[in-house]
Amino acid sequence: MNTPKFRVYLGHKLTNATPEFLKRMEELKAFLKKNMPECVLLDYSGVTAGTPLDVWVQDIEGNVATCDLFVAFLEEESSDMGLELGAALYDSGKPILLLANPLVSVSYLLLGAVLKRPNQIVFQYVCTYDCIVKAIREMNTRFRLDKQNPLTFPCVRSQTPTPIWNRHDGGVHGSVGSELSDSGFLATSSPVFQGYGQAAG
Repeated sequence: MNTPKFRVYLGHKLTNATPEFLKRMEELKAFLKKNMPECVLLDYSGVTAGTPLDVWVQDIEGNVATCDLFVAFLEEESSDMGLELGAALYDSGKPILLLANPLVSVSYLLLGAVLKRPNQIVFQYVCTYDCIVKAIREMNTRFRLDKQNPLTFPCVRSQTPTPIWNRHDGGVHGSVGSELSDSGFLATSSPVFQGYGQAAG
């Protein structure tokens, strides 16, 4: 029996991103491909392939419009990802998962979007690749990404509960107590403050 699949677009900074951050993103994609057979990762044009219009057509009209889940990494700010978030938020109405390293200070505008659109946007602090896998699977459980047609599902889904926040006991700016506070997203055995990485064995 084939595993139902859903399409995920990973949004993150590309232009002028630090080499360390880009390396972690590539490692994450390889990790997801290996450990999430139910997940199809959509590719992007990059910063040099094709013309500016080609990039717009592939990333906005292609990836954002056809993905089942838009995952945005907030570790490094990006105006390009802001455009993608806007397209996912208003044009396509896709579920959005915002992920951040616990050291990142998330803007009030993004936090306000989570509070304003609790049926569409979920925010999590994550520290390991395993945590990211778990967060994506939580989104599939909540939104049934593997059963929806991404071009027809409604923007606001009544079955989605109130916003999901991960509590970080270190008091990182923007974090709030959560019903998922015991879910292990910030396991103390994980390399919390050194970028994303696989959970300790």
